[in-house]
Amino acid sequence: MMGGDVQEPRVGVIILHYNRPDLATSCLSSLKEQTYPMQQVLMVDNGSEERLGLSIEDLVPAPHILHLDENLGFAGGVNAGLNCLREQGEVDFVWLLNNDVVCQPEVLTRLVEMLQEHSKMGAVSAVLEERQRDGRPVFVSGGKFPLPMMIPFVSKPGEACDYLCGACMLLRLETIDQVGPLDENYFFFFEDVDWCFRARRCGWELGVCEAGRVFHQQSSTIGAHHRLRAKYYRRSYIRFLRSYSKAPRVLSVFTAFYRLCADGVLGRWQACMGTWEGFWEGWREEVTDLSSK
Repeated sequence: MMGGDVQEPRVGVIILHYNRPDLATSCLSSLKEQTYPMQQVLMVDNGSEERLGLSIEDLVPAPHILHLDENLGFAGGVNAGLNCLREQGEVDFVWLLNNDVVCQPEVLTRLVEMLQEHSKMGAVSAVLEERQRDGRPVFVSGGKFPLPMMIPFVSKPGEACDYLCGACMLLRLETIDQVGPLDENYFFFFEDVDWCFRARRCGWELGVCEAGRVFHQQSSTIGAHHRLRAKYYRRSYIRFLRSYSKAPRVLSVFTAFYRLCADGVLGRWQACMGTWEGFWEGWREEVTDLSSK
């Protein structure tokens, strides 16, 4: 880290929480073990029905809970957290976390070091370890959208990426000020992808810290094949295509048809219904490109 009298970057943490207080407990407990000091720790309770039945002061020093009256989605919750962090005091970096991640003690230290070493890097993510249904580990970091298909793929280690996963991402406040907040029209899914695309348009680079690892319980809030999850994903993906693709109608029809067939063969009828609903909602919505503002 930095030496001498140079001040180390001040980090504010935003943990987006929706139900599942058991996950929040595990996440906060892992923050207590971090080797890098945190200026502020803010938990945004996104209109949860299951209240936290614990004293989070016992899990992490000087925390703050922001209770929202309703679920504003990932982008809305994060933006509310950003406004609250600004009111509480100054920070240099903002660490975004889902409540369903558990961080190794050195993660924040490694993320901060990477942003310090690369002045043109506006955001960096850790490597997320997820588990498939058969228990096998999958490692997810950044992702790519190869042209012209604009279908997301996980990037390989060391490969430049087009977007980062918002489940664990450290951002410069300077970058947020230039790029703007997350687009709240993405209620769930692709809001982090959209923000990363806008950041790259502004000249910022993205990075993946291979030395930083977190465990991510994927689809812990909404089941992997739940109707709502399928609807939100399809609607947000279509919104993203309409903002960045030159052939959004062709791609949206092709990908939706593929997903309907794949889920139909496996008997995932709720997921099929969600995909169908999300497809039509995605095309009914008005799309505004925030990067043009």
